[in-house]
Amino acid sequence: MNFVKRMNSVLDYIKDNLDDEIKDDKIAMLSANPKGMFQRIFTMITDMTLSEYIRKRRLTRASADIQNTDAKIIDIAIKYGYNSADAFTSAFKSFHGVTPSDARASDYELQFFRRFTFNHNLSITGGNNNMQYRTISLEETIYFYLRSDYLILNTLLGGKMNNLWEAAESANEESKDMLKEFEEGKRTLEDKQIARYHNRIYEKLDDEAKENIIKIAKIDISNFLGAMKPAKKETLLYRTVWYKEALRYGLPNYDVDDIVEFKTISSASVAPYNENNGSEFYRYEITVPKGGHILELGDYEEYSQRWWEKDEVLLPPMKCRVKNLRDSDNEKCRGIIEFQYLERLPDPV
Repeated sequence: MNFVKRMNSVLDYIKDNLDDEIKDDKIAMLSANPKGMFQRIFTMITDMTLSEYIRKRRLTRASADIQNTDAKIIDIAIKYGYNSADAFTSAFKSFHGVTPSDARASDYELQFFRRFTFNHNLSITGGNNNMQYRTISLEETIYFYLRSDYLILNTLLGGKMNNLWEAAESANEESKDMLKEFEEGKRTLEDKQIARYHNRIYEKLDDEAKENIIKIAKIDISNFLGAMKPAKKETLLYRTVWYKEALRYGLPNYDVDDIVEFKTISSASVAPYNENNGSEFYRYEITVPKGGHILELGDYEEYSQRWWEKDEVLLPPMKCRVKNLRDSDNEKCRGIIEFQYLERLPDPV
């Protein structure tokens, strides 16, 4: 079952249990994700928490019971998960604009929040007024990640908003340059690539542009997380951390058996990368066990404009243990840090 079908199977389960308990373990089973991951992916795509979605769907159902049955209001409240008439009345009025008693006494037109449906490539119908969200495919996400927009994703995941806008400005200028080179005949672009650039550029980094950047980045993140698959075998991956980069974001300072949380989507390779270019670096060696979640980018090389590494792998936000610290024969290497991938973490968006 693919990712979109799993998302919809969870929504079917919710639809069938609005008047009953909705269990986290059932959601985890249907979505085939660690507990809570579906909720986070859901929020990234819809800008709405799962609990808010369930609340709106229950209050929609409750309004039908209010207007179409003679059931007591307290019984309807309990049916949809409210422990008191006061709590139900408050939630009902906040959503519908009138109290349950007023809704029953008069022919009010109440809110109707439709069931969401995830369509191909994670567009959505449902909610109020049959909402539609912009479609961004996994391929489009990978195309931009491989160029430079990984900085946008990872600064957002790390909560570094000032760096986020700096990264967005850099990516915006690069996208404009690519389109300019195409228009001047200096670069060849396919129609789908041209559309991708146009969809992501902006003239001014104002509130509207910032909102769109974050929305697209969240969909990119959800695309990556949804595409992560369990590794078929234990795999040793390498990541070169350049010393200048480490100076900017923090020098490695670990002891053996330290537990380290990487809260970004990390890139790694099946072999050390470009360590003889004269720059100083640290090398991370990450052992991913069989079943650890990864995304192999080997099938997506056609979307790369400026990517030199081969057999690239993306790792989700993860918890690792420091297995070993050792020196290297390469005089430019400041140290090799061996990590054991322990588990996938929820991302902090």
